[in-house]
Amino acid sequence: MKTLIYFRNQNALTLRMKDDFLSGKFKPCVNEYLAWKFNSHGSDSLSLHQIHSALMVIAQQLDNYSRKHSRPYAGLGLYINNDPWQFYSGYGEDKYMVSYLEFIEDELLRILPLVK
Repeated sequence: MKTLIYFRNQNALTLRMKDDFLSGKFKPCVNEYLAWKFNSHGSDSLSLHQIHSALMVIAQQLDNYSRKHSRPYAGLGLYINNDPWQFYSGYGEDKYMVSYLEFIEDELLRILPLVK
């Protein structure tokens, strides 16, 4: 059951991230990754330079959100529900973007060793 909830939450995050990408809410170098991921007029592959550029922008954006929202995890309750953004609630209206950026950063770091 927990595995099913994990994949349901991951699908919800990915679908919302795609909608926000198509709405133009991301920085240009992150858009290159998203165009590749969602096969939206992007290329068939990502270059090492594109991945490094995206990772630098993501790190800077996550740092900015951390400075903007002091102690975002301080108010988390003890009860864990099925909301994919429960752990990001301390970021307020930025919770979606922070979750996307963390998801993208994790995926890029896993892809990085495979890129030549």
